[in-house]
Amino acid sequence: MKTNMRKRVLGAAATLTSAAVLGLTSCTDFLDVNQDPNNAEQAVVDIRLAALITTFIHSTYYGENSLWGSEWTQQFSFNRDRRSYAQVHRYEISETSATTAWNYFYTRPTHEAYQMMQDASGEADIYYRGLAKLFYAWSFQLITDLWGPVPFEESFNTSIREPKYDEQKVVYQGILKNLEEAATDLGSATGRRPAANDLLYAGDVTKWAKLAKFLQARAHLRLAYAPGENKTEREQGAHRADRRTGKQRG
Repeated sequence: MKTNMRKRVLGAAATLTSAAVLGLTSCTDFLDVNQDPNNAEQAVVDIRLAALITTFIHSTYYGENSLWGSEWTQQFSFNRDRRSYAQVHRYEISETSATTAWNYFYTRPTHEAYQMMQDASGEADIYYRGLAKLFYAWSFQLITDLWGPVPFEESFNTSIREPKYDEQKVVYQGILKNLEEAATDLGSATGRRPAANDLLYAGDVTKWAKLAKFLQARAHLRLAYAPGENKTEREQGAHRADRRTGKQRG
């Protein structure tokens, strides 16, 4: 009696185990094909270019870093008794006043440009990779010009919770390197060219390449008077970059 009961219990357990395994497998197989084509987990770089351009302009040339500077240099002023951020008009700045600008720079244009650099790794995406490098460098030049030493080399390493602050010399070396690579990528003879998704130059990569060299020339000039830099070499570097934009100077 006991033996028969034991066999029945063991048999039932084996049946349930088999059913559970088959059920899980069937469920997994079913879910593998249950994908929503209208909600992709990762957008292609073509779609993201317009967003990168827009978020760069909004995050870098708007808000605290532009409006405050324009107000302090009296390019415009407010004539009402009460207004938002009135303390800025009175030069009353706290340690957290620039928090929004800092967050915008690191969570929007630089992050999106970094992600696009990684995702546009194929040869067909070389123009998009070049544009991502251009905006990455351009954003970081604004960041380091505003704050000096900033996280750069470790800024998007997700395994590092508190990235180190790099000296401006290190940041500018990275800026110049990325701009040089951007100009090279944008000068490629092959690849998928942007079109309507390019909100600035409508897919004219020649103009983008010229902008990369212009930004490189400006970076050299910024370094011309920096401590430890050779003024003549930096001016020559700016001149070489400027000539590659198609301009001729004496």
